[in-house]
Amino acid sequence: MAKTYLGKLGEAPVVMLCGPIAYWWDTDTYQHWNLPEHWDYVAWREALNDALVEAGYLVYRPHEAFKGTWNNRMQGLNNVVLSLADFIINMQPNGTWSEGTDEEMLEAELQNKRVFFAPPPNDKSEWPWAIKNLLEELGEAL
Repeated sequence: MAKTYLGKLGEAPVVMLCGPIAYWWDTDTYQHWNLPEHWDYVAWREALNDALVEAGYLVYRPHEAFKGTWNNRMQGLNNVVLSLADFIINMQPNGTWSEGTDEEMLEAELQNKRVFFAPPPNDKSEWPWAIKNLLEELGEAL
């Protein structure tokens, strides 16, 4: 198996992407899956993931770990990955609430994990700049 040599680790650093699967932007009608805010968030998550992979990171994506209706009993699996990850990236959009992400941030704190905050910028033209800055921060932390 080939290794990616990045920083001081000598192999691909592991990053866990944390954030809501979907933010309930419209809790009155539950139209969350088809609102522009949801699709912008999904696009941000994909752009961030692609940049991390291209830069040589191994990315764990909890939002794709399981298929079907969530059962919180399985949060333990995400916590195991969190304990093994080198870095945690919190993508939770500013001003939103996410019980699962909040729990993961508490777990990261308990495990003294380095958390990087990467909410989607409001203006899509700022995405490349935000991703570049995050990659630089991660590189400095290696």
